[in-house]
Amino acid sequence: MPLWILGVTFYGWLSQSWEFMAGFRTFGWMLGIGLLIGTGQDLEAQADQSMPTSIKSIESALNQSSTNSIKSIEAAHVQYEQAQNFLRLGSSRSAIFPLETAIQLYRSAGDPVGEHNSLIDLSFAHYRLGDHHRAQQALNRADQLSIPSSAAIAQRNRVYLMQALIWLEQGNVVRSWQRLRQVQRGLLQDFAEKNRLNLALGEIYRHTGQYSRALDTLQAARSSSSDRVDRTRILGEIGNIHYTLGDYGQAQSAYQTALAEAKSAGYWEGLPQFLNGLGHVYLQQQAYDKARDVYLEAREIAISQGQWHELASILNSLGELYAEQGAFNKALDTFTEALGYRDKYVGPEYSRSLNHLAQLYAVRQERETALAYYEDAYAWARHNYDEVGQINALSGFAEIERGNGNLPKAAKTLYQALDKFEALEPGLQDINKVSLFETQSYLYDQLQQVLIQQGEIEAALVVAERGRARAFTELLSKQTLETESPVPLMDLSINQIKSLAQKQATTLVQYSIIRQPSPGRSRFDDQALFIWVVKPTGEVQFEQVDLAQRPESLKEMLAASQDSLGVRGVNPWHSAANTTQFSQANQADLKQLYELTIAPIADYLPESPDDKVVVVPHRELFLVPFPALQNAQGTYLIEHHTLGTTPSLQTLHVLQQRSVEQSGQSLVVGIDRAQAASAVIVGNPDMPSVPFRVGGPPMPLSDLPGAEAEAIAIAPILNTAPLLGAAATETAVRERLADADIIHLATHGLLDEQRGLSSAIALTPTRENLDLDQPDDGLLTAQEVMQLNLKADLVVLSACNTGRGRITGDGVVGLSRSFLAAGANNLVASLWAVPDEATAMLMTEFYQQLQTEPDKAVALRQAMLSTLAQHPNPRDWAAFFLIGL
Repeated sequence: MPLWILGVTFYGWLSQSWEFMAGFRTFGWMLGIGLLIGTGQDLEAQADQSMPTSIKSIESALNQSSTNSIKSIEAAHVQYEQAQNFLRLGSSRSAIFPLETAIQLYRSAGDPVGEHNSLIDLSFAHYRLGDHHRAQQALNRADQLSIPSSAAIAQRNRVYLMQALIWLEQGNVVRSWQRLRQVQRGLLQDFAEKNRLNLALGEIYRHTGQYSRALDTLQAARSSSSDRVDRTRILGEIGNIHYTLGDYGQAQSAYQTALAEAKSAGYWEGLPQFLNGLGHVYLQQQAYDKARDVYLEAREIAISQGQWHELASILNSLGELYAEQGAFNKALDTFTEALGYRDKYVGPEYSRSLNHLAQLYAVRQERETALAYYEDAYAWARHNYDEVGQINALSGFAEIERGNGNLPKAAKTLYQALDKFEALEPGLQDINKVSLFETQSYLYDQLQQVLIQQGEIEAALVVAERGRARAFTELLSKQTLETESPVPLMDLSINQIKSLAQKQATTLVQYSIIRQPSPGRSRFDDQALFIWVVKPTGEVQFEQVDLAQRPESLKEMLAASQDSLGVRGVNPWHSAANTTQFSQANQADLKQLYELTIAPIADYLPESPDDKVVVVPHRELFLVPFPALQNAQGTYLIEHHTLGTTPSLQTLHVLQQRSVEQSGQSLVVGIDRAQAASAVIVGNPDMPSVPFRVGGPPMPLSDLPGAEAEAIAIAPILNTAPLLGAAATETAVRERLADADIIHLATHGLLDEQRGLSSAIALTPTRENLDLDQPDDGLLTAQEVMQLNLKADLVVLSACNTGRGRITGDGVVGLSRSFLAAGANNLVASLWAVPDEATAMLMTEFYQQLQTEPDKAVALRQAMLSTLAQHPNPRDWAAFFLIGL
């Protein structure tokens, strides 16, 4: 055992013996020994200096408190400051005794504010040790005190912050966020509390998918803080964010640095958490031996320090590792060990242990035992207002019922879980809704599987649609109704879906990638591809493809197709090269995707190439270039069908409603009706310099002379003058967008595949320094676009990667989504960087087609076919897709 762990172990044993030590009034001396052995030199020196004062002040206070309130308050202050020092040094357990002493002294002296502050800090000490039950008890005691009106607001502020922290640790993110919004930063008493607030905000931003905001908040807090322990804790949360983003290298670096800083600062309480995080990284990297070693090290330290909640988390992680390796007996023993500490903490790890045990017993076909564990998990979650915990347990109930062959009961349970889950959404911002949806999207997969097993094909389609683009469609509805209030989202019925196909005279093709969790729940594996075809006649057909038995995952197939096209890894710091090479080997990947996605339903698609087919992709299928998919004879899908795309049928439905409501306005149907309409055309702005990667130096984006030529060629067709070079400033473009009927942006598109809303259109900056919080940095981000109020009938994003972004079950969060949400009725965007020459040709042909062809999907198809004739490589013509009517 390393010497420093031995020190921590002895220190932990000593620090759990307060009641015995307090009885002999030798706490200060014993604590001094514990600190000398268990911590670094800084804490050792602090203990040496404070030990005599601690002993004398306690003895004096206990002897005089009943007769001299002034001296009692002075003694209480000494104890309170002593506790503050321990908290600053990361020794929460050592702070508890002086805080309890201070509470008694303040109470006897009639100082409710002092008692209140001590109780809140006592709550914080227990919270940091993972003892949420005692933390809540101390906070409740504080909340019951009668505080003078002069101090009531500030003290209430501290209670709000502490309550938010406790709820956050217990897994109740929504309640925590609601309470944090009541905290007034200006009333917080010191930097330590402001750091607590920043940590809580960072964690909430992480839970709700606001990763850039979380990193900004935490990095700013770490830079401004001089407290070594707070800086280390913040770094640990930064590691959590990188882990959530899948940036395991950055996460590993953050955790390892946090470990080194914690040891240097004597912050032993942080070690189990940082080791646990490092173990998660190793688990994702499938470095199972490394993961096991750090989990076991973390377990030993947590036991020695009595950090029961963190210990339960570590044991759950270790159990997941064993389950992932197929060592189910070891996993069962480990989860059971975690449950053994349930009397020592209150928190979501208890429910996590129960759910894991239930899952493993279900795998072993011991369904009655599994059901009992799920029932316990549900009861705990319900008692502790953990809505997500209840949903997880209901999902488990359904799996048991499905395994028992009781499909109707399984379906009923899953409908109940979905109702409960969707009730969590009101009041959340758009990106928060998307992230919340991602955490529970498996529910929709489960229910679709159950309904298909029952032969209820149409009901399964309704559920598949119910699980699509919910946040996006709510945004569209809100914009259509011109209201800031939440808009109730009415799920489409099967009759409405059929009516949509009939009114649009369109064949609808909806995909659903069904996933199943791995044994350790560290990942979800593709199981099946469900495909529905809804014809204009109202006929519904269904096919499914087994993905579990395929040698390649869907992600690997898509990566191979991007390699074939030469578009994977293309970035806007280098211009896309013109190419005409496209080999037989390249074609094989596109044929493979055709066999997967189109061949099973080819017989259900319309025979006439003029009849429209609207595709509703799911998850990774948003990256499929459907026009370029090849059948066995080597012809492309675009040669046989007129194609459109939509994130969901609900989105198409809302866009149709918007179009009807705007029918009295000057909507553009064809260019011949748009001569009087206003158009904004941007081509090749003076490019801004932006970092190639997070934290990297700014680099200039490449010049796009072809985009300038494209804008110049299109401008006469639209009867306007283009904004080129220095004239295409972000400020100038913004001013023109609101009144434009047609918007055409021929420039670079920047891709943010993690968050999506940081994706951007490159324009001419009016400032030299890049500041993403300012509107004139030369980057029109997806987040900024969503704040606009557009009336455009057509937006064309003739830039690279404008149709991509963070891929979620709610669609692709990025530029295309943002322009539609801002009011655009139709949108053309791209999946990859297209060479200038081919793009210019395709776009010019597209607008020329629109002069005589009112249907934008037909016009885009003809433009693609014309470009195909001159540039046969799909890279040059297949990137663009249309969302709209």
